[in-house]
Amino acid sequence: VHGTTQRPVMLEYGQSPLQTELARLRRIRRAGVLAGSGLLAGALGVSISTGMVDASTILIPCMMASGIAFAYSRSHDEPRPPLPTSDFEVKTSLIPEAGMGLFASTRLVEGTYLFEYDGDRLTESEYYARYPTGQGRYVAEVATIGAPVYIDGQNPDVDVSGMARWMNSLPTGECNVRKRKQRFGPMAGRMFFYATRDISPGEELTFDYGNDYWDAINDSSSTSTNTTTG
Repeated sequence: VHGTTQRPVMLEYGQSPLQTELARLRRIRRAGVLAGSGLLAGALGVSISTGMVDASTILIPCMMASGIAFAYSRSHDEPRPPLPTSDFEVKTSLIPEAGMGLFASTRLVEGTYLFEYDGDRLTESEYYARYPTGQGRYVAEVATIGAPVYIDGQNPDVDVSGMARWMNSLPTGECNVRKRKQRFGPMAGRMFFYATRDISPGEELTFDYGNDYWDAINDSSSTSTNTTTG
């Protein structure tokens, strides 16, 4: 604007403007969490020191919450092996303009663990170096306690990217597969898939990509049909 001076955007070394903005927002969230935790700890300390609250009434719930959190993270580990690739078939999707899709070759019982999302595991820097606009069509982001993990399944070789990358998307109420992102524990940064109901042989497997995916892709034609090319 004429007559005004705009503040320049400071880019961190080796980062795109989008990546720098995401890093800035992440720092703000962390600062907010730390500030809130500090205020809560201070308030509890004052309450205990003045006798308003007994220490045991604070420590016992905290210990219970820690135990529940640990059990929760452990319970989300998936030790079972995935189903063999022979239980699935890649062929033309039944969804209009969706390209290829993934189909069941055998009956799958509700709750069955199918497979996980495989591919190149990238750090945030590696992801934005590969996709500067943040629009990786076959990339799954898994937010963890630490840094996010990006799994790029763009390679069609099933030995590299597995079977999950061939699934197309339908709204949650219409799909027959659900995803579960492992954010805690020793298997953090992985994404597993399960049958939400009994699936018959020859039936196409679909799951809900979610609004974040379509927002990142920013493809109006894909958004309107809520499908993606396999």
